[in-house]
Amino acid sequence: MYLTCKVTSSTETEQMRMGYMWALAFFLGFLVGPAMHHIADVDPSILINAVVITSIMFASFSAISLYSNRRSYLFLGGIISSLVSCMFWFRMMGYMFGYSTHGMPYLLLSLFVACMYIIYDT
Repeated sequence: MYLTCKVTSSTETEQMRMGYMWALAFFLGFLVGPAMHHIADVDPSILINAVVITSIMFASFSAISLYSNRRSYLFLGGIISSLVSCMFWFRMMGYMFGYSTHGMPYLLLSLFVACMYIIYDT
């Protein structure tokens, strides 16, 4: 968190901010690296599939956003935040009252919200 705030600081020199950015990239890679090695030990094709599918998904949603004549996708922000809030409270109620939120409908709603966020973000 500290490095993230320092990279965007306008009081530091550009060389110092680049150093902060490189340090941030190193530490993020340091945290994710062991997980990637563990996944590669289980099945190396998972990593390749994840990169390819993510690239296709981002490219297709970016094309939808760029070539759309309607600019109503800007209103997705309110819908997305409402859905995420509802999902959060649904999960909290599940923790408090002991019912499971690990079903397929919850997973599909999460995927739908993630797709909507990609369209909104691009």
